[in-house]
Amino acid sequence: MVTLPLEGKEILITRGEQEAESMSELVKQYGGIPHIVPLLAFRSFEDRKQTDYINQLPEYDWVIFTSKNTVRFFVTLMKENGISLPMTNCKIGAVGDKTGDLLRSFGITPDFIPDYFTAEDFAGQFLKEGKRPKKVLIPKGNLARNILASNLRDYGISCDEWILYENYFPQKNQETLKNLLLNYDLDAVTFTSSSAIHHYMKTVEKYNLNRIIKNQIFACIGPVAKETAENYGLKVVVVPNRYTMEDLVRVLGDYFHPIQRRKNDE
Repeated sequence: MVTLPLEGKEILITRGEQEAESMSELVKQYGGIPHIVPLLAFRSFEDRKQTDYINQLPEYDWVIFTSKNTVRFFVTLMKENGISLPMTNCKIGAVGDKTGDLLRSFGITPDFIPDYFTAEDFAGQFLKEGKRPKKVLIPKGNLARNILASNLRDYGISCDEWILYENYFPQKNQETLKNLLLNYDLDAVTFTSSSAIHHYMKTVEKYNLNRIIKNQIFACIGPVAKETAENYGLKVVVVPNRYTMEDLVRVLGDYFHPIQRRKNDE
């Protein structure tokens, strides 16, 4: 009888509600028991320079999308302002295959996707390949890092960062998380963003649950989230080489069943 990699494992999914269900299905496919408690949500934000960015769109050489959320909010705003897509006056960058796939679903073909899906990797590979646009637009959320723009500016590239949405902690889920931590012996907690980690720890500290999470193990989608988690003293045991939800769940399964993983590799 074949044992699934996450057979019987209680797995907490903390990502936003829109993406949580698909991750939950993956956990089930691997035999796990998913618990969904979204620790972040998103709402539109009107940047004070929004009108300028919209009017100046034809002036940008590149527009770089760092997440699927930036794509969704950007496309919605374009439709609201009667701007047709795809835009033909600029090239498109995407930090990650999933972001690229969503762009394609709206008829926008990415011109560049890095081999590894972080802002640092995007900037490094983008510049290494000799791309030197004069003017770049980076749509982003209010809590997104400025590392991509900073790295490009170091090479004399003009970068505008356009805040399209804000990330917030849905307070209704704080009580849900508290009850889950008190009543379930979770085998792993998954994080796909640093924001979710901050919100998780805010709940832990508010209800004095440090003793509950002392021996928990954590899985993070990439090095940025891993660093955030470890700064809180959390034990991160899983970080996939490829920063996707599918790889996160797969590598978590490998962690719990290393013998099965070795057999599959033979």
